[in-house]
Amino acid sequence: MADNENKKSNEEVKKKPVEKKNTANQEKNKKVETKEISGSYVTGIIGAIIGGTIGAVPWIIAYIYGNMMIALLAILIAGGAYYGYKICKGKITKKVTIIITIISIIIVALVTLLIIPVILIHTEGMNTNLATIQYLYQDEEFTSGIIRDTLIAIIFTAVGVAVVNSSIKKDLEEGVANSCLLYTSPSPRDRSVS
Repeated sequence: MADNENKKSNEEVKKKPVEKKNTANQEKNKKVETKEISGSYVTGIIGAIIGGTIGAVPWIIAYIYGNMMIALLAILIAGGAYYGYKICKGKITKKVTIIITIISIIIVALVTLLIIPVILIHTEGMNTNLATIQYLYQDEEFTSGIIRDTLIAIIFTAVGVAVVNSSIKKDLEEGVANSCLLYTSPSPRDRSVS
């Protein structure tokens, strides 16, 4: 019986360091997880708005000065929005896809329905004011054309969001967020502590 008790206590002693090691690894993983999603939705949203707006510039230029709508350029809006979100250290979670989608669609709608008509009015040498914009929208041909262009742009922006979504999933799986790049690589000091 004494031998059985000694065997049990030896087995318990052997298990304890392993359990301690697992607990330490779990704590380290928790720290990485909290770092991984740290950031601010507010700064990320501001960055997404700036990035999406910058992404819209080539599309606006092609529309106004190329006299054509290159719908593929609308994809840049979603990409720019996500890039701006990451640069401004937005909180990287699964909600980012929704945030980028909403911001991208708002930017597409504003650019197509307001900014492009204002620029068109200005390039024609007319006064840019609310009355002129209302007058422009009274033209059925212009209104139907701009609405069609808006819908096409939203579709291509959705394609851009799908591409961005795969990038978001990849970032979440790899644990890559700008705020934690330094943390994920242990320093020499961390390696020496055992």
